[in-house]
Amino acid sequence: MGSSTSRQFTLVELEDARENSLFEAVKGRDFPRWSSRFERGFSQLVDWAWRIDHERQPSATLEAAFGTSDPRIHYLLVIGRNHWLGAAGRARLVWRHLHNGISGQRTTLWTYDDLYSFISDRLTATEQDASALARLAGRPADRR
Repeated sequence: MGSSTSRQFTLVELEDARENSLFEAVKGRDFPRWSSRFERGFSQLVDWAWRIDHERQPSATLEAAFGTSDPRIHYLLVIGRNHWLGAAGRARLVWRHLHNGISGQRTTLWTYDDLYSFISDRLTATEQDASALARLAGRPADRR
């Protein structure tokens, strides 16, 4: 998803939402390690970043795919569920999200619950904006 006008795009990798999607317990370790599923999903983002970087200007390939030869990419990995994470697991995911970037581009790591919250918040804000605009126009908001 994105916009060729603003040259901004989001590439999304969806992985599964099982209990061990984010972390795998390892005997003898205090903390579970990042799961192979997580690492495969993140590697997919890295591969996309490499390909886009490799295709930089002049690039008929990027122009055809994005409508611009110089897209700004936001990478998003969605994996796992919040209820499988304890406080330490959530803190590790947040830390990696904040300290992780691919090719100097924005990179987001979300659980499916994070994605749901984001979409829900956006829909609520859109409904509130529509109601406010309708009030300003002096007519009732469209309630579907």
